Amino acid sequence: MGPRIISSNKSITPSEITIQKLIFNKLQEYGCKTHLVEYETGKTTTFSMLLSDCLKLSSALVASNIKPGDVFIVYGFNSYEFLVALISGIFVGAIAVSMRALDTDYEVKDTILMWDAKCLFVTSQKYETAMFVKQQLPNFKNIFIFDTEQKDFRFPTIRQLIDSSTEMEEHNIYEPKNKDEFAVILESSGTTGAMKGTKLGHYDLATLYDSRNTSTLYKKADVFSGHSHMAHLSGLGAHLRSITFGIKIVSIRQSNVEKLVDAIRKYRITRLIITPSTMNLMNKLENVDNLNSLKHVFVGGSRVTQTVINNFLKKFNVEEFRNVYTMTEVTILSTLSDNKINCEAIGKVCPGIQMKVINPATGRLLGENESGELCIKGPIKFKGYHKNEKATKELIDEEGWIHTGDIGYFDDDENFFLVDRLKDIIKQHGYSYSPVDIEDVLLQHEAVKEAAVIGIPYGIDEEISHAFVVL
Repeated sequence: MGPRIISSNKSITPSEITIQKLIFNKLQEYGCKTHLVEYETGKTTTFSMLLSDCLKLSSALVASNIKPGDVFIVYGFNSYEFLVALISGIFVGAIAVSMRALDTDYEVKDTILMWDAKCLFVTSQKYETAMFVKQQLPNFKNIFIFDTEQKDFRFPTIRQLIDSSTEMEEHNIYEPKNKDEFAVILESSGTTGAMKGTKLGHYDLATLYDSRNTSTLYKKADVFSGHSHMAHLSGLGAHLRSITFGIKIVSIRQSNVEKLVDAIRKYRITRLIITPSTMNLMNKLENVDNLNSLKHVFVGGSRVTQTVINNFLKKFNVEEFRNVYTMTEVTILSTLSDNKINCEAIGKVCPGIQMKVINPATGRLLGENESGELCIKGPIKFKGYHKNEKATKELIDEEGWIHTGDIGYFDDDENFFLVDRLKDIIKQHGYSYSPVDIEDVLLQHEAVKEAAVIGIPYGIDEEISHAFVVL
């Protein structure tokens, strides 16, 4: 059929309410039902407990002079109080930035200065970071500690703020003045370069987690895994989706494959979204007994080979396995593969999505089975990178197409395939190689747990492949 744009014949329904209103309504609706279990502590909380704590902390933030449009940072591990801090700030109209506990003291300080943040929540396990920030930025006032029951004389704890506050009235929950206002800044590498802050709007998030816009049929008995950090769309999405669909979630603070598998076994997790690297590590595990609760697995984040998929499906008896693709900047799911069929493909375009493949050098539109850069146009308008107009203009063109920086193609049936990141393709002896293909061969050896392949510059416009393996 030749060069063309591939579009879904289905659309999504834009939300008419904000993410604040959606969260409030759903927390009220599901009430005393169990919502979140912390893997490490076993602490269990309900939807109504979450709502009450969020409304009380929201009142405390208003009393601390946190205003709509102020940036606040939540720094630490996934936990119940991490989620409370995140939602409470959004309830008052502040803009949320999540940071992983792996980020350094200096990165926290730099983020405060870069985003002009007005408030910092710090996990008690990173108390020294709070002290560092106070020392480096003595005029920075609002520092709060979470994940502790102990009182602290230097910084108030979230629990102290909650216990000393009354619930904010529903009518005082922030209502955006227009649909271009944003609620969250999520980290993203974009197509290349340093980490950037992707802005996601109040209505965009509500559209993303609106039950009308999902093809997935969740069951009341489902249990989500909350192993991905809330600094990423996958982690934030799992926790917010658990609220909007009334599903129990197991939140994991410092996730690794051993903890993840133990959480599946211990808490009977049914649904999992993982990366190809996590899938490969799960393939290498010897003890996978008592994991029969796991029924639905989605993989995304980078290319996954058929070998890794086949090994996973042999080892884990799941009912549903799909390959997915999107970018934080696109927000909604872009492609979804068929269940257990042709899963090396990232699948067909999802409702509301348009995709095309272009020659990255000339911009020429390509047809089936021609590799080029994947470009996406979705129903949710990209609001840009926060305070980085240059990177925003490099990502999205004048026609609204987001240039992903990924190389891929579509076949005769309009299934899309991911080859690799454009910047990662290795040019050697006049040919272009994907590191994933070489890694796939290495991983087939039973002694190799992990493998990474890169190109080392050699001569003019040449590279030599180098492999790093973990045995």
